[in-house]
Amino acid sequence: MCYRIHMIDRTDVERLAALSRIAITREEAEHLGEDIEQILNYVSEINEAGIDREPELETSVVYNVLREDGEAHEGGVFSERLLAAAPQREGKYVTVKNIL
Repeated sequence: MCYRIHMIDRTDVERLAALSRIAITREEAEHLGEDIEQILNYVSEINEAGIDREPELETSVVYNVLREDGEAHEGGVFSERLLAAAPQREGKYVTVKNIL
């Protein structure tokens, strides 16, 4: 079943432009109307084509790529090493340039 889009006229395009808050000229509206109509007709042809076969199911094995759950390390074990790698620090915090 093919759905043909009705004629998109200049007023339709101008309403869309107003809703989108886009300023366009009359000539642009007329050209855009033709373009939109062609695009919508093409999309309706694609929808009409459909798919005549079932999509292939993925046959690969799915597995967990994350680490195994286990005992977490004690909090703060790596903090000093991470802070030592920072360009600037103040106590146990990394300091950065003020951006506001």
